[in-house]
Amino acid sequence: MSDPVLSPSVDFPKLLYQLLPGIYRDKDAKGELRRFLEIASLPLDELEVSVAQLYEDLFIDNSREPFIGLIGALIGVEIDPTLPERAQRTEVEEAFAFYRSKGLHDPIALFAERVTAWRTAVIDFSQKVAQVPFVPDLNPVIPYRDQPVGEAPPGSGNFFFRADQQRQPLFDRITGRPITRNALFGQEAAYAGIEGRFAIRDRGADLFLPDSVPAFTAVAADLIDFANPKMPSGIALTILPNQIAIDPELGRFKIVSPIPLAGNLRVDFQVLVPASVAVQTFDLRDPKQIARLNRSDDAAPHTLDIRRPRRPTDRFGRYHFDNLGFFFTFGRRMQNQRPNVLPPDSESGNFTFDGRLLGVGDTAGAALQLQDGIDGAPLTRRKLESAAAEYCGTTRGFTIRVGGVDICSADFQPAVTLRAADLSDFSNPMTPAGAPMILAPDQVAVDPQLGRFKLDLAGLGIAAEQIRVDYLLAPVQNHRGRAPAALSATAHALFGFDPQGKMIVLRDGEDGMPISVKRRLGAALADFHGAARGWRVYRNGIDVSGTLVAEEKDLGDPATPVTPGRLAVDVDRGRFKFPAGFFSPADLITVDYSDEETEAEAQLLTSFLQRSPKLLPAGVVPVPIDTRVPKVDPAVLVS
Repeated sequence: MSDPVLSPSVDFPKLLYQLLPGIYRDKDAKGELRRFLEIASLPLDELEVSVAQLYEDLFIDNSREPFIGLIGALIGVEIDPTLPERAQRTEVEEAFAFYRSKGLHDPIALFAERVTAWRTAVIDFSQKVAQVPFVPDLNPVIPYRDQPVGEAPPGSGNFFFRADQQRQPLFDRITGRPITRNALFGQEAAYAGIEGRFAIRDRGADLFLPDSVPAFTAVAADLIDFANPKMPSGIALTILPNQIAIDPELGRFKIVSPIPLAGNLRVDFQVLVPASVAVQTFDLRDPKQIARLNRSDDAAPHTLDIRRPRRPTDRFGRYHFDNLGFFFTFGRRMQNQRPNVLPPDSESGNFTFDGRLLGVGDTAGAALQLQDGIDGAPLTRRKLESAAAEYCGTTRGFTIRVGGVDICSADFQPAVTLRAADLSDFSNPMTPAGAPMILAPDQVAVDPQLGRFKLDLAGLGIAAEQIRVDYLLAPVQNHRGRAPAALSATAHALFGFDPQGKMIVLRDGEDGMPISVKRRLGAALADFHGAARGWRVYRNGIDVSGTLVAEEKDLGDPATPVTPGRLAVDVDRGRFKFPAGFFSPADLITVDYSDEETEAEAQLLTSFLQRSPKLLPAGVVPVPIDTRVPKVDPAVLVS
């Protein structure tokens, strides 16, 4: 928001001219006196605007930016001048409502959401404990969630469930038995990606789910020697592309092709520990210990726990506390949007969540990947199918309203059943498993991977113009006309999209989802090459997509060859490389691309955490817990 600009309300040249005696106006046949008064009245215009602005500066909505902190100081609000102007104004606007509110839950949640502009979920941890006794005859199991993996050597595809590469036998919490190679053999689908057993995810996308493209399959293996994998029977094992060899007795797995980046992989697994009567104390400020508590609501990127001891002698991490947790999911909240009906101005019942202006006859619209408001992961068709009530009409997912009434609420009549669907072809809806779907008049089909929904307007007795939607998209910032960074003194054709050469993850410029995730969910590389939502590379002002076809390559090694006639792109490192002979040092290269504004997000969160103690009642101590997935370490990816 820029400083408001006021316009003078009085026509001073005309006023001065009318105040002159008539004899002077009669003699001004050429209008020279009138033009002189126009010049002479300029200071009067400036003075009036200045006086009017003094009045506007009394109000937080219209004041100039330097006055925001002064207005805040009058009512006891300390403003962080490094925050965006919008956030500063919001803090002052919310102050009185915050002071008058009762309790902590709603006012702090509202404040957090308004200041950060992120989707905020409030979790009550009053029943959570920080001490867990292990009793001998219970055979306790510790679940580890969202853990980083180890890889040795880097880029080999030889992975370990533990980041320190130590042996770690996996345990089956469902049956209460260790997972052996023989138990896994032939039953891999019953273990891989199953809650209580083990899972492997690449940037939040489960590799074993059918939604994943390519979908990986698990294979039981003996990986004592990574170079010589064997079947559980001892026979040599040939690992095929899109297979993951799992050794549950050593806690190892191997991937030959395509090999994901180790820094992007996270695993869930269960560990059996020796029975003990000793109480294990968990420091709630330690995210590594948090994972051991198996808190199902701890998958969010950021947590702020507001905790208060029951007794003055209590210490954090030692006893039971009443507390509230606030989970911020970085994203863009799209609220009260008018969806597009396809084709425009029809009563087809085919909609896209995106509401931007479409051309006449457009039957596709803009595809959008919706985001899960709790963990920031892509909202897939199968996730929606398994828990539609958690996503429909909630802040975690999306809302479809007709005349202001949520179609998933009990207030909407006739009652609606929501179904997850594949709406790649509106005329032929499919279930997430790929079976044909027949929709009843009271059913609404939603495809969160394309940002589409389909309903029967006549059957529900509604019109297209009555529908409004809320949904959540991943964060993104778009860059246009940037000069890329040359990354190698020897491989002159290798560039980084970021001008400083920083490793970045390329994102879809429209829905903000990492392109690698979109690819895994079925998007084609051609959807992004030379496209506004992907990347454009210009050589001497000409888009090379008309000459070079894109290919995905791991460009961690500058010497990686490029297929003739193709542009190699590493979407998880934010790099590209021209084929031999295509690039000349005299060429001028510019790029368009999209990534995440991580530095601004971190600054906003840090500022909120630093200043939140001053906003809380006496005796309430905020303890920030950062459970973000760490950034990919370039040292792990580049030898």
